[in-house]
Amino acid sequence: MITGDIDLMCLPDSSSSITMSNDTNIQRIIEGFIRRCPNILERSSWNARPYKHREHVTTLPVTHIVVHQLEGVNSIMNHQSCIKKIKQVQDYQMDIQQWNDVGYNFFLCDDNNDQQQIYTGRGWKYTGAHCKGYNARSLGKNEFLF
Repeated sequence: MITGDIDLMCLPDSSSSITMSNDTNIQRIIEGFIRRCPNILERSSWNARPYKHREHVTTLPVTHIVVHQLEGVNSIMNHQSCIKKIKQVQDYQMDIQQWNDVGYNFFLCDDNNDQQQIYTGRGWKYTGAHCKGYNARSLGKNEFLF
């Protein structure tokens, strides 16, 4: 359960249907989303490993947001424990599953003090690896909720 408000102004306008024909247009639209979402922490904030390969998003808007909740996590997380858990997910997905990067576009951490923080996984520009059949048309978000 999400206990606070999330600014959905970050998301593409679902009433528009934009198919991009070149990287310049995609880049311009994604930069607009990023400007509207200044509080999303970059990959450097959790010391992400370098990705091996990522595919750029080619069609906007995304049509789905896929939310995953990590199993077995049921204690309060502060900033440092959240970063530790995100790094464990990335290590598992890259080392054990042999993925090119963490599969999720974003991570959301929550605690009992109604504090939420959004961390960039693959981010806005790259296709996720989180939900077979929906990766190219969705954003994947993993939530650590308490």
